[in-house]
Amino acid sequence: MTDENTDKPSMPLVRRFETKIARVTTRVAKAVAYSERFENDRLRESFEAASKALKTANDILAGLPDDAGRKIAAKGEGKRAAFAVGTKVDIKEKVRASYEDLLEDADLVGLVVVKIAKGKVGVTTAGGVRMFIPKAHLQAQA
Repeated sequence: MTDENTDKPSMPLVRRFETKIARVTTRVAKAVAYSERFENDRLRESFEAASKALKTANDILAGLPDDAGRKIAAKGEGKRAAFAVGTKVDIKEKVRASYEDLLEDADLVGLVVVKIAKGKVGVTTAGGVRMFIPKAHLQAQA
């Protein structure tokens, strides 16, 4: 498992979450020590209960296999379909009207991806027009 953008191994969701819980556990343990200064038993007990719950959660996560849950997408990848350079895409029907003034009807379908930027895709139309379109406005050709 590697991230497409970095060639670094991507960490499974369960291990990332385990790391976050461990960090929070450390912070709460510090809060337990700090709460002793206030000489308030109820406050100290609340922090100790939270600390125990976090340790239990971390122990449960440690016992789960790496493939539990879904893999977190590489940074910059969203839930939308990833577009590769050279693939054909179309403008979605719901936003097509906003592009009708810019492009002719023949250029609204069969766009070819030439560049992928942050949140936008560079496309070339059948008529040779190059432009950037938000990823949310595009769909892979069926």
